Amino acid sequence: MILEDKLVQTRLQKEPEFLLRLHEILTNWKVGEKPGLVVQARPVQAASLEVLDVKVRNALREGIDSDGNGNLWDHFEAIRMFHSLHGITATANTESPIWLTEAHRDGHMIAGVWDFPDLPAQDGQNAKAMAYWYESFFGESFKLMSNVAAAGGLTGEFQATATLANANMLRYGARSPANRPMLAGEPCLMPYAQWSLQKASIEKPEWHMLARSMAQGIAGAFRAPIR
Repeated sequence: MILEDKLVQTRLQKEPEFLLRLHEILTNWKVGEKPGLVVQARPVQAASLEVLDVKVRNALREGIDSDGNGNLWDHFEAIRMFHSLHGITATANTESPIWLTEAHRDGHMIAGVWDFPDLPAQDGQNAKAMAYWYESFFGESFKLMSNVAAAGGLTGEFQATATLANANMLRYGARSPANRPMLAGEPCLMPYAQWSLQKASIEKPEWHMLARSMAQGIAGAFRAPIR
């Protein structure tokens, strides 16, 4: 269980709400037995977010502007919204959602996805893979969070982190010369890949720079070769 993982505990010990809310997401949405990528952010200073305000709900539900190309998390464009323990949840219109976003009353925000493609391995079997395009999950998560924060009047420094749960069930899918994902690197040996807590002002360019920096950790978790 993630609450017993020493690496995750150590990385998040100064801000235990990240670990507790991660555990709630993985448990409530039955992600515990499969891989899942979860990005979280919360204000450094105590804050309040009116999650039922129309502007905040719309910002969470509408997702982000896209170039028209779809992805597994639909650019966070939600159809269903729910009350959650700490605020509100948005996801796609399906009985078994594969992604979600959340906005909490204390300004904590979450984006998670737990669906990954099957790629052919050398032994002829398919392997679940963290494909290279999941790097954009960080940028889109951070953009959505900044939109929700702006709608709710939140500014200033936020702390952010990410967790790849059950990382040892995945391989890495690198970009091939034909722009198709191919298995590369080594299997991740850690059950959980846990990013360190980092800070940035959510309304400034440094926020999106942080997203790009964190995205680079995906390939690193699988020791993917530099090309």
